[in-house]
Amino acid sequence: MAHAFDCQARFSAWRKLWLYLAQSQKQMGVALITDKAIEQMKNNLFITDSDLREASKRGNASTREMIMLQTFYFSRAGGPYTAGQINYAVPFDFVSRNCHAILVREALDIFIPRLPQVMHSLRKFAVSHKSRPGIFHPCRQYTQISTFGRRAADWVLDLGRDLMMLERIRDDILLCGTQGTMVEMVDLAQVLGGDVRSCEKLDVLLCKNAGFKGCYDAKRISTGRYERDLTLETGGALAQLAFGISRTLTEMAFFKTKQMDSRSKLTIAELIGRANDLALRIAADWTHYVSSGLAVGPVVIQAMFVNVDNLISGFDHLIVEIDPSSIKPLAIEELPAIVTRKITQRMVEVGHPKEVVIRHLDQFSYQTLREHNNFAIPLSFFNKIRQTLFFEPIWGEIDEMYRSELDTSGCEKTVDAVCAPGGSLDQVFEKYEASVEKVKSYQAPDKGKEKPVESSSTGSDADDKVSVATAIRWTVPGVDAPATSDYQSDSGETMRCVGNNGVRQ
Repeated sequence: MAHAFDCQARFSAWRKLWLYLAQSQKQMGVALITDKAIEQMKNNLFITDSDLREASKRGNASTREMIMLQTFYFSRAGGPYTAGQINYAVPFDFVSRNCHAILVREALDIFIPRLPQVMHSLRKFAVSHKSRPGIFHPCRQYTQISTFGRRAADWVLDLGRDLMMLERIRDDILLCGTQGTMVEMVDLAQVLGGDVRSCEKLDVLLCKNAGFKGCYDAKRISTGRYERDLTLETGGALAQLAFGISRTLTEMAFFKTKQMDSRSKLTIAELIGRANDLALRIAADWTHYVSSGLAVGPVVIQAMFVNVDNLISGFDHLIVEIDPSSIKPLAIEELPAIVTRKITQRMVEVGHPKEVVIRHLDQFSYQTLREHNNFAIPLSFFNKIRQTLFFEPIWGEIDEMYRSELDTSGCEKTVDAVCAPGGSLDQVFEKYEASVEKVKSYQAPDKGKEKPVESSSTGSDADDKVSVATAIRWTVPGVDAPATSDYQSDSGETMRCVGNNGVRQ
């Protein structure tokens, strides 16, 4: 992702545009374009290191000079067959106007498959813990009892909405076409042997060869504005994704306060801070970018792609690192606070004022805590309610309130409908099957299907079995690993953990 917008990617995108232009002109019947030239262009689409080093020496060259220089390099790589056929009969800003659309599309092609990988990890976690109750603190809502799988299913759906937005942006990207000023359009029409409508036909063929759905209407709206709008739309989607991950990490930090060790909590806090800093940085860049109107869109969008990709990588590692055996539900500890809300609501329905009910409950809560702290008397909050005549109308309903809150059958059905095989997410994972298979290759197998391998670490028993997922967990900073350990994956790849930092080689 860090190289998606660098000079090598930009110059290679120029060569792709020249190839698409030559193919379109060949289909339009331009006699100068030959099949041999198109074949040579296909064989030299990516700029070589020598040409890149030579071009880097001209760092102060203008865009027009750099385009002319790359035209010379491309013609030299293609041999005499491509001489005079590169950027033929179109203005020099043809590649500069269309390059940004190609770079953004290629960056999205790299970035979008990362989301199904994270969604698969969350999906597996949701199915495994769909019946495990826990306490949760949803945004702007009361504390609720749900299951870990139900909350993970919500996070998967949030990522699914962000995925759909990025897919829509990727599919709706348009090219700016070959049309420039009126004089340039007339010259191009003469080469094509027709009128101005032949230029529009050339744009249609250009978009078809490049894989775009159409061209931006350059006659009504400035193409320079479209590059800016594309950057703003893509950046807005990335900012929304970063905000969603930050919100998810905040919920994870709440319900794991007593369930994860300090290293995991530091990991969550670090990721939340990274997401919030990214949102502030995006806002600052956007303010400068919109107000100045400078051509800094490629620079801003590159930094955003890199930062959000790093954020997703850390989030994915955190999901893989979760140890199910360390999760202990907090529902029983926090259940009285939730049942108290039901008691208040039920007493109001009976006919008592809400303020009076809350005053009685506050008094019981104070007495219970004082007895517990001063005299070590066990907490008996609900026993006091059962002994008070004021709450007599609901004495027989308190146990049922407990049982109804601990009933997780509804959460299990929701998780099965969304995350289980045959659920609503199957269509997404079928589309990105190759990306999901990469995740399955390094995640731990299901219980009972684990394939342990021999551990060759010194100082340990030779009969110890360690899974591949354990070796990969040691790549997370802060997780202790043996001094030197080799592990062999199912595909035969050997991974080595060196030192306590767990650097995989």
